[in-house]
Amino acid sequence: MANLLEIYDAMLEEGQDQQEEVLEKNAEEALTEERIEAITKYATLADNMLAEKHGDDYTEEDVQELASYLIDHDADIEAQQEKVAEHHQLGIIMARGFKAEMEASQEEEK
Repeated sequence: MANLLEIYDAMLEEGQDQQEEVLEKNAEEALTEERIEAITKYATLADNMLAEKHGDDYTEEDVQELASYLIDHDADIEAQQEKVAEHHQLGIIMARGFKAEMEASQEEEK
């Protein structure tokens, strides 16, 4: 009887391992698709910008360079937005602390 339970537990564990592997693979594929979509978006934007400004007088390297610049620019903007959000949160925390201190001080005065 104990052998049957051990076999059953082993089968459950194996099934869970396989399910985890499938989930990891799906997550990796989704991430890869997102990256491809992002790169395609930037390359298309760069191609359109160069075509508008220079007509047909640009190379694939120009497109790659501009797309790379646009990606870096957007990454910088995102980093700055994250810093602003962090500072905003710190401000809220500080304001709550000051308010609590003021309220405590007013209570002591009473």
